[in-house]
Amino acid sequence: MKAVVKYAAGAEHVKLREIPEPTPGPGQVLLEVIYTGVCGTDLHVMRDEYKVNPPVVMGHEVLGRVIEVGSVEDADLWLGKRVVTETFFRCCERCEMCRAGRRNMCEERESIGSFRDGGFAEKLIVPVLNLHEVPAGVPDEIAALAEPLACTCHALLLQSSIKAGQTVLVTGPGPMGYLAAQVSRASGARVTLAGISADAEKLARLASDGITTTTETPPELAFDVAMRCAR
Repeated sequence: MKAVVKYAAGAEHVKLREIPEPTPGPGQVLLEVIYTGVCGTDLHVMRDEYKVNPPVVMGHEVLGRVIEVGSVEDADLWLGKRVVTETFFRCCERCEMCRAGRRNMCEERESIGSFRDGGFAEKLIVPVLNLHEVPAGVPDEIAALAEPLACTCHALLLQSSIKAGQTVLVTGPGPMGYLAAQVSRASGARVTLAGISADAEKLARLASDGITTTTETPPELAFDVAMRCAR
């Protein structure tokens, strides 16, 4: 099958290659990839600015369909399901973070796309533990944003608190900025999404979703919450 492989150190060592099709083991499934998002982390992986263990297939924002299972007991639960997956592949399962259910924070974590083969391929293997079924009414192109949306919700709803009626400023109208604006708006806040003059066309499109947009420098101390989104 075809895959985008980081096969050695150096940004020039990322190529589209033919690799063997994987086979799932116990507790694993084989996904047929529907969409994989391109994250800023993928650029860091390419440039060796992020921990990586080449050769490895890049990509971790995965939407796929389960086409094979490695354990009989998992077949009826997952076979044929459309799913998104968490990004860690292997954790120690012994440390404080793993025992608390926060495996993504395990110091021994091996993630897809950097230490284990990821989603820039036709198929990939992930643990059953990591799967989340996508509701039937959610389109593929929206479901593919589940991983960055989860990051945004974790940052805004768990690590901090956006309250109804607050005024929120988001600077940076990229994908993460737009998701942050939408999550804040869904929490009941009045949201302003700010960018530079080069973002004017993009901001005009985003304004149709009920978010105030601007290319001007907002006045200081005019917002209850402010966040900077680089991407």
